[in-house]
Amino acid sequence: MKAHVKPYLPSPGEHERFLAQVATFDFRWRCPDCIHVAPASEKCSLEFRTQDLMAATSFVEARGNFTFCKYFEAA
Repeated sequence: MKAHVKPYLPSPGEHERFLAQVATFDFRWRCPDCIHVAPASEKCSLEFRTQDLMAATSFVEARGNFTFCKYFEAA
């Protein structure tokens, strides 16, 4: 059985604060920056779906789900 999670939509202020923290701390969180993703295929060696994190601009994707990967490891 799948858990139903209510979609979360960040406020404009939350989104702007996230982008400021990304810039301030050089925060890496997207698949292109992760050692587990093969650049040629854009596939994750841990079989995590990468389509949401390849070009994400927010910590929440369009369906309202958080986009962070708990397996992220900087390349």
